[in-house]
Amino acid sequence: MYFPTCCGTSTTQYRRVEPQDENVSKKRAAQPQTPIIHRKTIHAASKNHLLNDEILTSNYDCTIGLLLNDDLDEIIANNNRYAFTLLLSAMSNSDNITFETVLSKRPDLLTIEDDKGNLLLNIADRPDLTIFLQIIINQLIPELNREQILRNGTPLIRYPLSTSDEKKNHYEALLSKCILENPKNIYLIRKISKILAMKVKATSNDEWQTYVDYHQAAQEQLNFPTSKLFDITSKETFSTQLLKVSSSQENHIIDLLSAIYRIPSILLEKKNPFDTDRIYQIYSNFNYIGRNHTVHEQWRKPESISSTHQFQLLDEIGYSKIPSQLMKNLNPLKKRSAYYRERPYTNDQQYSLAQKNSQLKIPYVAGTSGISNCFYAAYLLLKIPFESEEGQRLVHIVSAAQVATGSQTFQEGFAITHAYFNCAGKVYKDFKNGKGAFTPLPPSYASK
Repeated sequence: MYFPTCCGTSTTQYRRVEPQDENVSKKRAAQPQTPIIHRKTIHAASKNHLLNDEILTSNYDCTIGLLLNDDLDEIIANNNRYAFTLLLSAMSNSDNITFETVLSKRPDLLTIEDDKGNLLLNIADRPDLTIFLQIIINQLIPELNREQILRNGTPLIRYPLSTSDEKKNHYEALLSKCILENPKNIYLIRKISKILAMKVKATSNDEWQTYVDYHQAAQEQLNFPTSKLFDITSKETFSTQLLKVSSSQENHIIDLLSAIYRIPSILLEKKNPFDTDRIYQIYSNFNYIGRNHTVHEQWRKPESISSTHQFQLLDEIGYSKIPSQLMKNLNPLKKRSAYYRERPYTNDQQYSLAQKNSQLKIPYVAGTSGISNCFYAAYLLLKIPFESEEGQRLVHIVSAAQVATGSQTFQEGFAITHAYFNCAGKVYKDFKNGKGAFTPLPPSYASK
């Protein structure tokens, strides 16, 4: 007689059962009964749409065994729904290792919608799935490694397979929301804010006045985010409030970032002016060669909120309809895209970020980010390795905050500053020659 031993892929395996001696008792000693528990599986759609669906639905543990032996590679590679279902099942079983394994085989699934129009990013946007959400974000946003940027050009985040600007803006906003609501990210900004609060107390009067001047200009012109939660009457008052807000259990990540982003560069200026000069030189060069817009004269003029100016909606993320309370404490903020006007391209701009975004049909707001450039000083001041996990989290957080406030897109952040920090004078040369960070991206990007 033959009996099947386990689930298989296409052919059933059998084991032979030898006949027993009649003199041997057929009674077995009583054995403790351990119930077999199969881990649960989530279907992506109807049951009959999957190839070899029984592999996945009958026993999740058996499926994982087949996956580890590479027996499912062909199915995962050629069947989107099966691979998507396996990712959902991994989430359902809190199996981040399998989730990451499948995603490494099929990273394109990040940009493919399921039958209901959901991306994995939508599905993982839940408090109990933060570990999977972080895996997704790490895959969507390329690692900013200096050598890779200078060798291959400025990397781009993965966008959904859509050419609609509206959908891409919505997608960036969703990605921003997920990053800014991540508990580990909130904790990191709270920690940095507490450290900077203590450093502010020790600043000189001149350093504090520099911060006050920046902050007051932003409040008067309404063109950079400022929070109602902070009083800059004195550095003691501000420091106390910064400690209080960073100790709150509420999510004040946007409030904290709006308060601290200029502090590191002011403090670093006294400690190491050579580094701050390099950071500014990179921004100054790229500000000239990397942008492609004119700025309306009203952008920097002090205006009351009762004027005819256009203002950013602070109950929605970026340029989307995604509701959020993240910016409820911000002062009124001008809508940057209403004041930054695109201008015709010239031959000198063929390698610029603006031109690259235009060719690849990627959103463009204002070119390289001044806030990101300014905050880069935090890595040097606080000795945070840029390419560490914490350093990359800061990249995500600051970029997400820029998207949330409508100031920039994910493409307009830290990459240039980090890449050229040790060779600031090389920015313009690489730009003119289409080298380094300005290396044209492969045609495959444009085909998306």
